[in-house]
Amino acid sequence: MEKVMTKVLLVDDNDALLFAFKKLSQAYDFSVETADTFELAVNLLSKERYDVLITDLNLTGLARQEGYEIAKTARRFNPDIRTYIWTAYDGEKEREEAARIGVKKVLSKPVTFRTLLSIIDENTALERNSVPCSR
Repeated sequence: MEKVMTKVLLVDDNDALLFAFKKLSQAYDFSVETADTFELAVNLLSKERYDVLITDLNLTGLARQEGYEIAKTARRFNPDIRTYIWTAYDGEKEREEAARIGVKKVLSKPVTFRTLLSIIDENTALERNSVPCSR
């Protein structure tokens, strides 16, 4: 049986963070694509099926909260995608809105690579456990 690699889309306007995460993730059993704009994220989501989406809440720095729209768009293309939002502004209002649109969790920045790995590993375990056994 061929092993299916977990596909992750990471969205943030911090190019150094995207580069570092992609570089660090090369040693693990998942694939990462990155997007640094709302438009690129939506374009990738429309063409590819991702297992996990981790998106910044505010991509432009203007408090437009594009992360919510990216999460909603991701779920339209793939209702099974597991979505996470990370933000420096994780108040009760942000957590309530994220829960309302189906985001699994809001993560407080800064987020460590270890935290991201545990999220991806948790989702990989869910995928392994959801594969039906053949008899």
